[in-house]
Amino acid sequence: AYSLMWLGRTDEARHSLRIAEEKGLWSQPMQYPGELEHSLPSAPFPDRAPMHCVLDRLEADGAAIAAEALDLLHRSAAIESDGGSRWETRIFRAEGEGLQSPVEGFGKYDAWRACMTDVEGDEELESGLHPKLCSTLKFLTQQTGAQIMLARISRLQPGVTISAHTGLTNRRWRIHLGLKLPRKYAAQLHVGKEAVPWQVGKTILFDDSYEHAVHWSPPLEEPDLSALEARL
Repeated sequence: AYSLMWLGRTDEARHSLRIAEEKGLWSQPMQYPGELEHSLPSAPFPDRAPMHCVLDRLEADGAAIAAEALDLLHRSAAIESDGGSRWETRIFRAEGEGLQSPVEGFGKYDAWRACMTDVEGDEELESGLHPKLCSTLKFLTQQTGAQIMLARISRLQPGVTISAHTGLTNRRWRIHLGLKLPRKYAAQLHVGKEAVPWQVGKTILFDDSYEHAVHWSPPLEEPDLSALEARL
């Protein structure tokens, strides 16, 4: 269905999703994961109270993580400005799923880049490119019992959108922490039929088994250069 949407055939896509709902493949509107556990509670933006110990720690460490991320962004840019092989290891790499539009971004900047963190075991969280982020993740796994499947620092170019899509399963939630944003016209995360803007130092808890997308369209007549370093 989402392939049809990306081709601009939205009506066909919605029709196929409605048929699947009617046949009982999915039970909630706009929640279309590849694997659905029907017994789990369901909401685009789950109740934050049971997760407060995780969310509070991320927000408390947000400024330090943001400083570390900005340093990595500058280091990544310096590596690329030195030239060399296009296959050389980069700190930030272009996202390869093709969900962003335009795919190549504007000008010399990639539309959507990410710096991944290996979270397979505490040993991997001892070091790496981003020790502060790793120490926060290690604290969360050891002190709160949280199971972390994936962690990354992402950067989205102004004006780029991320097309509607869903996660693979409703057995997990995602948390986004705003690190650096332009002074205004921040990107918005749309989950189901709701939308929230990113805020610096604030977390967004959401269930990515619901259809979600990112819209960011700062007016061209009011350029904001700080957006070039914005964190999604």
